[in-house]
Amino acid sequence: RHCTWRFLTPLPKVAGMLGYDWTELPLDADDNFIVRDFETTEAPNSLEHSMCFFGKIEEIPHNFFSNIEASSFKGAFQGCIIKCAIQYSLFSKQSSAKSFASCFEEVEFKVQFPLYEEMFGDCTSAENFTGLFRGSNLNYIPEGLFKGCKAAKSYKSCFSRTRIKEIPNVRLFGDSPEAENFSFCFNGCHEIEVAPSRIFSGTNGKDFSYCFANCTQLETVEAPFVECDNAENFFGCFKNCSSQLSLSGVVFLSAGKATDFGECFEGCEKLATVSDTLFENTHAAENF
Repeated sequence: RHCTWRFLTPLPKVAGMLGYDWTELPLDADDNFIVRDFETTEAPNSLEHSMCFFGKIEEIPHNFFSNIEASSFKGAFQGCIIKCAIQYSLFSKQSSAKSFASCFEEVEFKVQFPLYEEMFGDCTSAENFTGLFRGSNLNYIPEGLFKGCKAAKSYKSCFSRTRIKEIPNVRLFGDSPEAENFSFCFNGCHEIEVAPSRIFSGTNGKDFSYCFANCTQLETVEAPFVECDNAENFFGCFKNCSSQLSLSGVVFLSAGKATDFGECFEGCEKLATVSDTLFENTHAAENF
């Protein structure tokens, strides 16, 4: 049978709440307490639902989740103010976790480089990274961030509306051969100037709708979709990219199966260079 375990554990330097049931908190609980709400058939080191912090976090111990086997970290730190770097080993024991959706959504990072490389390296079962950093003030992407994420299926809105300035010129999602959804992935990233080649190589990318939409400083598009042979949807992909946009002739080189390019360049008021081979291989296209 299932039992519910509730603990109040003093946790200095971590101001925030983990759990859902605020009515369980004692009247004198302050910001240095953490609520753990476990529902499990085993001992209380197996967390079967998602978690959520609230408030300002001064420090997150590198082994904070080491005794928890969670199935989901959905919204875990959503809306928090985090004043420390996220240690690379924070999720090192989470090989069973399926979802990191919105995990750091709308987070305000107070340090310049808050993420370590290969941070999700042990999350081999993770399928959902939708909205992972959406709306946060994240300003860079460490190389190998998703190394080992072989089960990932969705990176929708992953970096949407962040402050990243550069996209690593490597196969950022290359360890995710099943990943299909990249819609809105970099939507609203106003400080990106270059969309480099092979960002999505190694994936099974199908949906790239609004992927780079509203990137108002984007000026150069190399070949980000090369090797994405199963791509289907580019609707609104570069919509409202209002800077002087230059497109190479191989942007859609691998888009032979794609059917939808509707509103792809709508609002690109200063479109500077368009190769005459841009749509040369888009044989299945139905909507422009």
